[in-house]
Amino acid sequence: MRLVVFSLIALGAPALVAAQAPAGAPAPAAAAPPAAVVPATAPTAMDHYSYQADGRRDPFLSLTANTGESRRPEGTVGLVVTDLSVRGVMKSRGSLIAMVQGPDKRAYVVHEGDKFRDGVVKAITP
Repeated sequence: MRLVVFSLIALGAPALVAAQAPAGAPAPAAAAPPAAVVPATAPTAMDHYSYQADGRRDPFLSLTANTGESRRPEGTVGLVVTDLSVRGVMKSRGSLIAMVQGPDKRAYVVHEGDKFRDGVVKAITP
């Protein structure tokens, strides 16, 4: 509040002085604006920055937006290994097969070599 009052008084002072000056006296010259301050060194152009993801997510993408990746392929190809639980191992036609349960509580039968979203069944052991 004091700053506003002071600035009004400071801005009104030259006009007040000019109004009180005698008619025969020359009017004071208007105050020149202060000279612009120039830094000693000119700013340099900023180097081009490039974000290296290195396997991390893009920090500028929304975490809650529907990106369309929610639809997974049907069957074991759409399952992530960390979401599976092994429910049983059986022998069928001379080889071992496994029964796994996905996050949707459905059971899937997998054989050696079957692919998941982020892995492959290398071996099934009893």
